[in-house]
Amino acid sequence: MFELGLSHEELPGGVVLVKVVGELDVYTFPKFREYLREFLEREVLPRYVGLELSEIDFWDSTALGVAVGFLKQCRQATPPIGVVIVAPSERVGKIFRITGLTKVFPIFESTEALLERVRGEDKPASEGDAGEELCA
Repeated sequence: MFELGLSHEELPGGVVLVKVVGELDVYTFPKFREYLREFLEREVLPRYVGLELSEIDFWDSTALGVAVGFLKQCRQATPPIGVVIVAPSERVGKIFRITGLTKVFPIFESTEALLERVRGEDKPASEGDAGEELCA
């Protein structure tokens, strides 16, 4: 049987970290899609949704389609929500590189790296350059 585990954690800076565990494919994608949709229906939207993918055993084109669809919806939200990939497994990271999706999904090696970036964006310009926004 195909299994998918989903949970999330509210982090500082308006970040929601979604932990995805198991197999994401044609059988499990509806659960993933519905879980993500809930974040778009909140009264107060998160600034960022990080998809933590370190424990993905299988990720197919259906899963990619859900991630890209979610990204599009987040970009259209008011205010826009940034979607980032956090700690992808080797296999998933390779899929993002091969498909060129690293150009549209910022990828962070760890949750702490993401939070450091978000903290940098919150500093006034005089305290340093926060760099490129995470939400295009």
